[in-house]
Amino acid sequence: MRAGRRGRALLLAFLGLVGLVPSTPASAAEAEAASARVAVHPLKSLGLDLETLGRLEEVLRGEMERVPGIELVEIPATRAAADEIGCDGKPACLGPFATKLGAAVAVYGVVAALGESYNITLKAVDGGGQDRGRVQKTIGGEETVLIDGIRGAAYQLLRPDLYVGKLELQVPVAGADVQIDGRSVGVTPLDGPIHGLSPGKHALKIVSKGFSDFDKFVEVRFQRTSVVSVDLEGSSVSGVIYREEPPPPLVAVTPTPETPPAAVTDPSAPPPPRSHVLRWAGVGVGGAGLLAAGGAVVFVARANKTSGEFTQRWEDEGRGPDATLDGADWQSYQSDRKTANALYLTAGIGLAAGAGLVVIDLLQGGPQPQAPAAEKKPEASARLLVGPSYLGLRVSF
Repeated sequence: MRAGRRGRALLLAFLGLVGLVPSTPASAAEAEAASARVAVHPLKSLGLDLETLGRLEEVLRGEMERVPGIELVEIPATRAAADEIGCDGKPACLGPFATKLGAAVAVYGVVAALGESYNITLKAVDGGGQDRGRVQKTIGGEETVLIDGIRGAAYQLLRPDLYVGKLELQVPVAGADVQIDGRSVGVTPLDGPIHGLSPGKHALKIVSKGFSDFDKFVEVRFQRTSVVSVDLEGSSVSGVIYREEPPPPLVAVTPTPETPPAAVTDPSAPPPPRSHVLRWAGVGVGGAGLLAAGGAVVFVARANKTSGEFTQRWEDEGRGPDATLDGADWQSYQSDRKTANALYLTAGIGLAAGAGLVVIDLLQGGPQPQAPAAEKKPEASARLLVGPSYLGLRVSF
């Protein structure tokens, strides 16, 4: 029982990398480098069982995959490369590990159990063996806080430029000067929340004529808006709530010359609509062909009925064809046959032309979301949509 609680506690503890600080500040170069493939080396353990360690690695990878601009190398490839290289976490081997997998950055992590606390160390190294960031923290806490922490750790290590929160101030006095960490951010009422604040404690100072200076520390949390209500008369905080904000969309932040703005789109968005004039023209022509085929069947039936009447009449009268007696019926029979043949020809042409128009529309295709080359092999695909219900046939090759 104690071992089971300990394993669960370890799993929850690793999920809560809360309040971690990167070893280097965020920069434009780091933000650009973050839009790349990342190879996560199998985690190393100090005092954890393999089952718990495997679950921690799975959760860590899941949160890293949600970081905008990050593409993870598949687990089988990373494990094979780790077995071949035998890396101990030093930059001299993490660089070749990243290069072998075609990744811009390799992530190496160690999890250690220290009594009721847990020490987590994560670091990122590029293909040249240069340190790109490091996270280290002894942690513990409630499950809800810990689950948020793993997401923050992934952003902090791979996209520190997005590891931020917001601060919204509710001050009942207008014209008060607001300062954050000694920097003036405006006067009340502010236009909106203060963006781009790193998670953690920040010095908030509010100066207003007729009131004592308000000087307190306020906490900012990752991907949340700290809503702080200020009582200037009592120079105190009257209330704090933390409002959860949606994570940024899974798109690259800054387009590069190699990645034009048109390519920086949400991969989950549906393709723009395209006109299908040829498709509907093909359906119409093919429908006319089907109607012609139906008419041909009717005239064939009439001709067969007349032929049957001829046969019965000749048997009853004991004679053969006679132009004088059968002339009018014979002409009707020949006319029905010719009409049926013409309709059959028209039906064949209509069905062939309709099918051709639909195929041309199908081959023209439309904008399709493109999967990353590392995840899917090149594939050409098209979809034939027929009728208002959009029943379809998808062909891939």
